[in-house]
Amino acid sequence: SMVQSYLEGVGWGLEQLREAREELREVSLTLKEAGLESDGNTDCVTSLEKLREASVNHRQLYAAVSNLPRLYTSEKL
Repeated sequence: SMVQSYLEGVGWGLEQLREAREELREVSLTLKEAGLESDGNTDCVTSLEKLREASVNHRQLYAAVSNLPRLYTSEKL
């Protein structure tokens, strides 16, 4: 009776370990898939960096062009 109870406890523990191992496999697979998707995003990040650089250049050019009328007016004075 006591041995039977012990064996049932061991069986239950083994089943819990099997379930945990399967859940870890699923998590590991999901993390691997997320890593692969993340690697695919490097092209997007590079494109965004180029866009950011173009935006900075555009702002600088806009500021320069916006000041041209003032510069032109001050030269006449």
